[in-house]
Amino acid sequence: MEIKRCPHCGERGELMSKTERVGYDEYMRYVDSFQVVCTGCGARTKEFTKKPLVATTHYTVVDFRDNPTLRAKVEDEYVTYCELLEQATVDAWNTRPEAVPACDSCESYNTYFSTDEHDRRWLTCRDCTYTIDAPVNKD
Repeated sequence: MEIKRCPHCGERGELMSKTERVGYDEYMRYVDSFQVVCTGCGARTKEFTKKPLVATTHYTVVDFRDNPTLRAKVEDEYVTYCELLEQATVDAWNTRPEAVPACDSCESYNTYFSTDEHDRRWLTCRDCTYTIDAPVNKD
């Protein structure tokens, strides 16, 4: 899975997995989720929450007792579900609109905006340090 660079700062995004404890005492459970987070500025996707295995199947305990190979089949389907959820998380990060334009000199997307004392914005490339001579409009 290729994760694009951050549209805000140009740093790389990283797929994070998180397990959170919810509830208390006998009502406590663990909730797993995925999220892509920028290693530079901390921009992130929404959390994609993973359903527990029992919520992804319609089979009952009796079905598993009657068919011993059914558990392996359901677990394989759950692994596929988790992989698709990871991919959906990365796709959400990768399909965002490109907010930062490419550098005119080296065509890199590792660019950022800087502001001068008159609140004008200038585009600068992190790779080749090229700076556009004319201010970039805020629109």
